[in-house]
Amino acid sequence: MNRPARRLQVEALEDRTTPTFAIDTSFGNDGISMLPLGQGTESKTEVGVEPNGRIVVFTEFLPATSSGVTNPSQSELLGFNPDGSLDTTFGSGGQVLLPANANGGDMVVAPSGQIYLATNIGSTATVYRFNADGAPDTSYGTNGVATIDIGGNSLTLSNILLQPDGKLVVVGTGGSWTSVYMVARLNTDGSPDTTFNGSGLFLL
Repeated sequence: MNRPARRLQVEALEDRTTPTFAIDTSFGNDGISMLPLGQGTESKTEVGVEPNGRIVVFTEFLPATSSGVTNPSQSELLGFNPDGSLDTTFGSGGQVLLPANANGGDMVVAPSGQIYLATNIGSTATVYRFNADGAPDTSYGTNGVATIDIGGNSLTLSNILLQPDGKLVVVGTGGSWTSVYMVARLNTDGSPDTTFNGSGLFLL
């Protein structure tokens, strides 16, 4: 079975004096920037804007072959210039690929331009921090990656919040047989904030 090539579509809206939003036709092609990324099904997209105007998109999709077989999920960050063109100075040619099976999660762009991304790799809750140019911030966690010990539970990280003091709050839900709710807080270096519930982690 042939599937149409998946395309990432980013649209820019410009606030006018009218009561509704209007398409900003100076962005991309008549307000839409499209990037072909192959065959598959998109399952999640998050968007943030850096202080310099660069648009950062986190996207997760399930690649598929022409026969319809679904491959392991693939997540990536993409950088776009303010005019909607791909920013090839971001990551590698405008793209940062995450490890295979990095599922779900959330993204936030800090006022400094640093990018926080929370995903699951298997049953491991993982938080990445990238510099504004898409390079890993090696001062965070271990080589730019912090992990949260969730006691063997299988969780989906659903939201992250960057506090004014730079600490990161991570929220997740899941569980195999019973529902599990998690709230964790990480210090600015990616270590658990033990001033939060004694361990940096709350499980219910």
